[in-house]
Amino acid sequence: MIYLAWFGIIGLISLVLVMIFKIHTRKKLQFKIIWLLPDESIHETTVQSIDEILPLLHSVQKISIHNLSYRYRESELMIDEDGFSLAVSLK
Repeated sequence: MIYLAWFGIIGLISLVLVMIFKIHTRKKLQFKIIWLLPDESIHETTVQSIDEILPLLHSVQKISIHNLSYRYRESELMIDEDGFSLAVSLK
């Protein structure tokens, strides 16, 4: 009877550890932001939620990348095999 109890406890602990491992290894959805600069160079960043960046694009006057300031021109949602990304053109 004691062996059965130990077997149950070890099985329960194993189940909990597997669940914790799955939660930690689950890939978080991220959106890639592709910044298209006027000199035709590209700067990439990622955000957890697209809702973080869109309101900022329309509310700020300038966007600074690598100590240079730019203005927002337009954005485009891009869909490919890697998922979603947002291309933001600056002027």
